[in-house]
Amino acid sequence: MPVEEDAIRIVDDWYTSLDLYRDDLPSKGSIAAALQVLNLLRSNYDLDVSAHVARGEAQITGLSAGAIKKILAEFGESRRMSVVGGRTNRGARGAVAKLLGAMKPLHLEQLQEAHRVTVLRAMQKRLVAEYVPRFFAVKRVKAVFDYNEATWRFVQNILENAKASGKAGAVAEYLVGAKLAILFPNKQIRNKRFSIADEQTGFPGDFEVGNTVFHVTVAPMPDLLDKCKGNLERGLRVYLLVLEAQVVGTRQNMEMVASGRTTVQSIESFVATNIDELTEFGGDKLKGGLRRLLEKYNERVGLLLEDKSMLIEIPSNLD
Repeated sequence: MPVEEDAIRIVDDWYTSLDLYRDDLPSKGSIAAALQVLNLLRSNYDLDVSAHVARGEAQITGLSAGAIKKILAEFGESRRMSVVGGRTNRGARGAVAKLLGAMKPLHLEQLQEAHRVTVLRAMQKRLVAEYVPRFFAVKRVKAVFDYNEATWRFVQNILENAKASGKAGAVAEYLVGAKLAILFPNKQIRNKRFSIADEQTGFPGDFEVGNTVFHVTVAPMPDLLDKCKGNLERGLRVYLLVLEAQVVGTRQNMEMVASGRTTVQSIESFVATNIDELTEFGGDKLKGGLRRLLEKYNERVGLLLEDKSMLIEIPSNLD
């Protein structure tokens, strides 16, 4: 039917217009929000986005893991799709508003209800059949173990692979958290989503051990240097962890902010050094230590995220 074909074209054009993030994909939250709003339109055909948001004008009404699971199942998709982005990302409302605006020329309000619902279901089916599987097809972060390479190169290879899919910042932070959890098994090492800023939770940095705060970044910006200075003024010791290629420049910039008071170190060396020490610099023990690092990383990330693409694939030669 022509109107259904036009509706499906609108879905395709809308998806193509979305900003891309990790793995060259749009936000899962935007897709989940669109599926839910199309569901709401079945009984309340109002193309004003404000009619479909909960109090506070950010969260899409009724958007939940359970609701999305039910919609996916209706179209034969049994895998679970995270909707966290849809609950917390205000960008989802803008994406939905764009879709609703594009639907106005369809004039579905002029159709009988049964026909209108059929068109809305066709739009949902297009999202579920064509675009949702792209999120499930994303592969895990790769790790490659070469016995002849230094341990810091093992970590660097992981970060380089993560960078190719836009995950380097998150993977770096989660690797440091895993290393600290292994090094200090009797301490509570904070485990948070990478997207949550310290200011939102009242923490001075990404991690704290004793009176030392750790900041992990692959993009050291001036405001982070100011944050480090603020930590120092509160009497905290500061570790600023950046990529190997950024160490010299970051150290020079930090010297201008707080000379000699902050430890600037590469993420690669920070993670690798203690793995070497804990495994007594031994070959077979090193393999076990690296496997333990990746297992701890996957354990901690698994507790935080439904997104399995953030896990690290453990090389078979670490067995």
